[in-house]
Amino acid sequence: MLWLALVLVLDRLTKIWAMTELKSKAAVEILPGVLEFRYAENTGIAFSLLNDMPMLLTLVNSLIVLALIYWAWSQKQFGLGMILIIAGGLGNLIDRFLYGYVVDFINPLFIDFAVFNISDIALNIGVAIIIWESISESLSRRKRA
Repeated sequence: MLWLALVLVLDRLTKIWAMTELKSKAAVEILPGVLEFRYAENTGIAFSLLNDMPMLLTLVNSLIVLALIYWAWSQKQFGLGMILIIAGGLGNLIDRFLYGYVVDFINPLFIDFAVFNISDIALNIGVAIIIWESISESLSRRKRA
């Protein structure tokens, strides 16, 4: 649960920083041509999809996070991947409840990609860990068979 708390605290602090330091400024280039911090309010989901449905997205986000917590608890599956997914979902859900949108600020310049935040990073790393573990487990079972 340390990872959950760490992600939530880091996510909150960076989003508060973005709201106070970046909201009224132009983008701040961190690594020229590679990375900038640019304040964005995302009422939708990834790549600003479904922008016109913030209440529905808040409801769906809430149900998914609650379902994941319930499933992980009932199955005793609180591995790092699941904890990061839950933390990422909770971090963005907090924004939806507080502001009606998700605060994003990390903008990669080397690729045409979405602006994102710490919760998004945690969520994606969590998914990658679960996929990696599933593939590794499957390969291990094949070797034993």
